[in-house]
Amino acid sequence: MDLGTRTRACDQFVRSLLATTCLTVAAAASAQAGVFTEVTDFPGFPDPEVLPVGTTEVNGLIDCFCFDDGDFFQFTGLLPGSSFSLIFTNQPGFELWWTGIFVSDSSFNHIGEGAIYEGGGSVLINGFVPADGKLQVFVGSMEEGGGLYRVSLDAAQDVPETATVIPAGLALAGALAWQRRKQKCN
Repeated sequence: MDLGTRTRACDQFVRSLLATTCLTVAAAASAQAGVFTEVTDFPGFPDPEVLPVGTTEVNGLIDCFCFDDGDFFQFTGLLPGSSFSLIFTNQPGFELWWTGIFVSDSSFNHIGEGAIYEGGGSVLINGFVPADGKLQVFVGSMEEGGGLYRVSLDAAQDVPETATVIPAGLALAGALAWQRRKQKCN
């Protein structure tokens, strides 16, 4: 293989490696923000369902016919000390008549609470993310029947997961090494 063919092959390899790195980082960033829908019943106290990092919305079900004592879940990967807004609403057509929400840190220290009466309205809870970057939420109802709810969180996320940053950094370093090697060949 002559030097010209080798240089073109290196160029193509570097371009594909850089493109793959960019796509990996973009896909990981878009996959982090998202909606979590309760498929199986969330656990109750004291062990919350730990949501994937980047979850911004939870759609859940309280089923009081099946002895569902409430849903307990935890947002993680939030930027400590940053402000947050959490909105709690019943889903139209499937409202519970009395639904309550309680927000705490991971040590169960109270941050905020609220209730929706007679099926309508919403609850807004504002505060600051605790030092460990976790918010715990409990949703419960005091009536028979069932209903759907939504919890939406607006909060700054902490730095990207190391599982995303390390492979992207290694791929970029590899691409730069190939580029440097190519320049030495010329």
